[in-house]
Amino acid sequence: MASTVLAVLTLGGWLGGEAVWKRFSQEDLGNMSGRKLIYQDTARMVKDFAVFGSGAETFSPLYYFYRKADPYWNAYVHDDFLETRVTFGAVGLGIILGVFVVVWLVPFLGQGIPAPPEFLGMLGLAMAGIVAHAKFDFPFQVHSLHLEFVLLCALVTSLKWR
Repeated sequence: MASTVLAVLTLGGWLGGEAVWKRFSQEDLGNMSGRKLIYQDTARMVKDFAVFGSGAETFSPLYYFYRKADPYWNAYVHDDFLETRVTFGAVGLGIILGVFVVVWLVPFLGQGIPAPPEFLGMLGLAMAGIVAHAKFDFPFQVHSLHLEFVLLCALVTSLKWR
């Protein structure tokens, strides 16, 4: 197993290592790939659409009018929580977080398939990883990751803490 991993890493480094190294050496990691500028412009959007938001799928077209610090027209904030605040407001974000809390109450209060605590812990760890990733990128905009999160929620709601 270890030799297979080592062989894959060696082959990957040989085939594309130079291009990857060049890309990372040019990237300004202190600026987070320009995300700080996006966050500055988005903060103004959050103030304007604080309570109910601007509506689903409206961030990209609205960002054009709000961009001052960032010269580029970005389609995503690279922070799903901040983008949710813009599009759904504080009320929508509260509803989404409330649903997430209810999902995790079901195994303790509802009826379901008895599951060992370790299994529920691993599900929680997987979901926490996606939620933590959402603070610095946009996993809920990527359909495969969003689907994975929804499936994990469905799995949690069908189980019962044993």
